[in-house]
Amino acid sequence: MEDKTKLLENLSQALNASTIVAYTDPEGVIVDVNRRFCEVSGYSREELIGKTHHLIRSGYHSKEFFASLWRTIKEGGVWKGEVCNRKKNGDTYWVDTTIVPFKDESGKIYRFMAIRHEITNLKQALNDLHQSETQLSAIFNSSVDGLVLLDENQKIEKINSAASRILDICPMASKGIDFNSFVSLSSNTNHSNSYSEVKAYDSKGSELDLFLQYAPLKLGHRELAVVFIRNISEQKLLEEHMQKLGNELDVQTLFNQRLSALASMAGGIAHELNQPLSGIRVYADMINDHLDSEQELTKEFMQQTMNKVVGLVDRAADIIQHMREFSAEKKESFDELCDLRKTLDRALSLIGQQLQSSGVEVDIKVDDKQLVCGDAHRLEQVFINLIINARDSIAETGRKYGAISVGSKIHGEVIEVLIEDNGAGIPQEIQTKIFEPFFTSKEPGQGTGLGLPICHGILKDFGAKLTLMRSNDKGTVFKILFKRGKHE
Repeated sequence: MEDKTKLLENLSQALNASTIVAYTDPEGVIVDVNRRFCEVSGYSREELIGKTHHLIRSGYHSKEFFASLWRTIKEGGVWKGEVCNRKKNGDTYWVDTTIVPFKDESGKIYRFMAIRHEITNLKQALNDLHQSETQLSAIFNSSVDGLVLLDENQKIEKINSAASRILDICPMASKGIDFNSFVSLSSNTNHSNSYSEVKAYDSKGSELDLFLQYAPLKLGHRELAVVFIRNISEQKLLEEHMQKLGNELDVQTLFNQRLSALASMAGGIAHELNQPLSGIRVYADMINDHLDSEQELTKEFMQQTMNKVVGLVDRAADIIQHMREFSAEKKESFDELCDLRKTLDRALSLIGQQLQSSGVEVDIKVDDKQLVCGDAHRLEQVFINLIINARDSIAETGRKYGAISVGSKIHGEVIEVLIEDNGAGIPQEIQTKIFEPFFTSKEPGQGTGLGLPICHGILKDFGAKLTLMRSNDKGTVFKILFKRGKHE
């Protein structure tokens, strides 16, 4: 007997610790509750006994809900369900409820026992999970980019509408299709958060350019993956078109820039050509004078005179050929080497007269046989542009005379060239913009804003780099870093 009593006490303790228990009469009036009921509801035993469960109703459920409950238990059935109740402090809580009717010997119900377990936290967790699933589903389906959920064997589990449009497949019929039939997931692609541009095919075999990102997803014991895809076919076509158009514009702009340089150097070139032509005229007059005076034209005199004329003709031909090479459209070799000193000398031969008439002296501090990577004619254009800019900056100071120096230093595999002037300098607020196309600090009509960007682009083609080292009211220094060439 004592053992049975002890067992009942233990059962009672267990119920009080985990289970909400209440007894009612056939009319639903509470006749007894356990301690757990009081703890959860916030009501004391005295406040509950003699009342019905209306006291703890939350208003969540409909009248039909409770009508069905009462109909079940009054007919002697066991009712099971989830009920939302309200505590004394006004908070709601959920309970998993089982109501059992007790009958006497005649089969008449004399009591109901309600056994409840609080499931508020579980309900909240399930509600949060449902909301998360709803939000994720909305994000998944509304994404403007394609999203594909793959199983362990890279078979499609689910796709959104954007992916169905890209791959031209029905979302409902996509489950189980091998994703590799559209795009091959290489070993480089098939790892965490990798992304790449890939060739793919839609369901009809049409080729696509896709931006693809692969992200593994572990759900429980399953190893899934989410694949993000974006159709960039039109973008790639546009890029190719723009690249082609850009190349054509680069060639035309470069050509026009060369012609513009030649036009600005016309006076100097005319002066350079005028020197050999004047010399030829002098020697022709000398021969005519000898013929008019009937003096004997000795063989030695004629040889000396004609040698000098030939030298002057060669000099004029060199100038003309130099102009033709400078202005010609030419496919450059990016592996070409040129002599830095000779390139500078040839550039100065075209603009020397301009500089002299402007009162600008140029000091070249570059040793012979320093080879750099680059096309000689394109590098001439770079030096001409930078030196002409330096001359214009000197002119802004209002001084009659100015100085430009071009020096070089060898640093291992790099040759550094500094172009310095004592001009007016570049205002600090625009120094970061000078390599932007069409930006110019000159007066309207005085510059295109393409000179420095083109120089920058030419040098970049040959692995060289042009930077503004410093500029202030004492002058400007541009620095070029060339790849050093090696003598064979």
